[in-house]
Amino acid sequence: MTDFSARSRGLQVAEVVSVLVAFVGAALVARFDAGLSGAWVLIGVASAIPLYVVARGWRLPWWLHLGAAWLPAAVVIASAIHGYGDGASRASRYAYGAMILLAIIAWARDPARRLVAASGVILLTADTYLTAWWPWWGSNDAIKSMFGNYYTQNVFAMALVIGAAVAIGIVVAGSRLFVFAGFIVTCLAGAGVLASGSRAGLILLGVALLAGLALGIIARGWRGAVRAAVLAIAIPATAWFMTSPIFFSNSGSFFGITRRIEDAGASIAGRISFWNDAIRLGAEAPLTGHGLKSFGPLVQCLGSARYSSNAHNETLLAWAETGIIGMIPFLALIGGVVLVVVRSLRPAPVTERRLRWVPSRAEVLDDPARWGALVALVLALVHLHFDFDWAYPAIIGLTGFVAGIAAAPVVPSRSATRLRATLAVALGVVLVASAVAGFAIDPYPGDPLLPISLERAGCRP
Repeated sequence: MTDFSARSRGLQVAEVVSVLVAFVGAALVARFDAGLSGAWVLIGVASAIPLYVVARGWRLPWWLHLGAAWLPAAVVIASAIHGYGDGASRASRYAYGAMILLAIIAWARDPARRLVAASGVILLTADTYLTAWWPWWGSNDAIKSMFGNYYTQNVFAMALVIGAAVAIGIVVAGSRLFVFAGFIVTCLAGAGVLASGSRAGLILLGVALLAGLALGIIARGWRGAVRAAVLAIAIPATAWFMTSPIFFSNSGSFFGITRRIEDAGASIAGRISFWNDAIRLGAEAPLTGHGLKSFGPLVQCLGSARYSSNAHNETLLAWAETGIIGMIPFLALIGGVVLVVVRSLRPAPVTERRLRWVPSRAEVLDDPARWGALVALVLALVHLHFDFDWAYPAIIGLTGFVAGIAAAPVVPSRSATRLRATLAVALGVVLVASAVAGFAIDPYPGDPLLPISLERAGCRP
């Protein structure tokens, strides 16, 4: 009995340490140029492995491991087919998010653990804002866009929106200290989105608040609605305070921020042009695409009216540069998110609901982290198809966390046969090997938006 107790305590300590290592790794990735500095993305991959092992991740379905390994492996395969390493570090970024996804799904098997994981996401979001705020404040120019370590305000805003969506779910349906922490972080994240001036970020933050209002009404009736309303008021109030004369000499700067949000027409037209070019390029080489980082020079070669080195849509970028090989896992990702949403909303046999496809009060109150993460996952998937979010390892990792929290209740985890466990572990090795290989052969792993030359892309202007 004593030996059993000692082993049990040892496993508990190992779990705690593994969770801390995973989140500290994510924080370090975000701190160092959102994961683009040095080999921090590989350190992020390594930081998630202990949690996967402690949680016995090999018990998860083999097809989940296949999907997780396919995406980074497809990048390395595409690199080998086209004969150059530029852009291959994309495999490292994909592997980082996939490793976190597997580890969190395997570990967060009950509401308490999901709440712990969600608290980690909230802390990461707070750190993202504070890391961005200090240099922004130091510039003494509140009109300047806030972008932190992402160096682009749209992706920075999306990182904050993902964390805010999780925090909002906890605020409207959670209790005690978690509500207070979620409230503070939601206000800071919302203020950061306003300071970024990102139109898409503002829209998706509004969607997160509306989803929070719905969850609040389901969980706590009018009291939940009041919590959501207080958040909607507190966010602009926080933005005003953080840009007030207390911190900045240019008073009225908050209104300068709102004026910076201009008509989105030109931005939408540009994206439609990029998407059309990506579809056309993929159709020219549907099996293997034109090669990593080739989108920019090929768009230039096409004589398109608008230029970008990225298609501002991860699925279409995969289609243009890696063909079916790289696009299939993205389609599987979209299908997987849809499946998670459907299974989450589908009533369980023992669940009593007033409306069949609307979660009950007990479901939301018992597991607020799950529902907040589900909202965050859907928003992340949407924005993924409007910008180059996954050029930054930090936001891929954040997406992996919320996807794991949302998917854990609906993905089975049970004792696997020796064959299935061996297959799962083998696919995990492929995932990690793809991350290392992709990073090693890429001459510019820290510059994901740097295109290859016109000559290498096979274009003669």
